[in-house]
Amino acid sequence: MYYYFFRNKIVVFVIRVNLLLNKGFVELTDEQREFYIEHPTASVEEVKNCGLNPPYVPPAPSIVELQEDAKRTLKEKHLEVMGSEYSDLTVAMAVTSYMALTTLALDDKCPYTKSQAGDIIEGFNSLSKDAKTILDRYDALIGEQMTEEAINSTLEAGKAELEAL
Repeated sequence: MYYYFFRNKIVVFVIRVNLLLNKGFVELTDEQREFYIEHPTASVEEVKNCGLNPPYVPPAPSIVELQEDAKRTLKEKHLEVMGSEYSDLTVAMAVTSYMALTTLALDDKCPYTKSQAGDIIEGFNSLSKDAKTILDRYDALIGEQMTEEAINSTLEAGKAELEAL
């Protein structure tokens, strides 16, 4: 006959070791022993309760998490659209050229004419304003959606509208 004890793990002895009881170990009941024999990989908690715990199922993401992920994706698309037409360097050079041409008359040192620089700045400002309007509108719409399907649909519509700029 074997003797079964547990504390934070299950131990089995061929003889009854009373010393273990003084160290915080508890002897398994007959029912617990039978359960352990049937389920040798069961945890101490499962053996104590004589029942297997249900398998872990990760919780579904909450609506708030889905909304935040969608908003983050929309912001990434916004940045992608803003960077696709006008690089930071292009805008910076246009601003520098425009300032130099209007104040210092350095025609030969500027990569753009005053008109070209003005067009780039105006185009960037227009795109920036339009993209920000779309971003803000869809950001608010995503926050109002309460199902994963509605959130994804709104996100895709926002991305498509940004891409159309």
